[in-house]
Amino acid sequence: MEDSITCYQQKLSDLSFNIEEGSWLNQMPHVWLVHIRDRDCTLYFTNGKGVSKKAVLVSALGKYFERLSTNYFLADF
Repeated sequence: MEDSITCYQQKLSDLSFNIEEGSWLNQMPHVWLVHIRDRDCTLYFTNGKGVSKKAVLVSALGKYFERLSTNYFLADF
């Protein structure tokens, strides 16, 4: 998971995205949620879910790439 996180973050940085982790939630044992977004355009955001902080971050970053590749962020425009 560490390699995936590093790879995803580096690729987004290379594309000039400034990703920040907005909020972390852990309301139950082994249930984590994270909200990530671009600092420069907060309309570009996604959420990750999982059983650990690393798994959640990989989930959120993967979802971010999915939304970029399908133009989901711009679908309303």
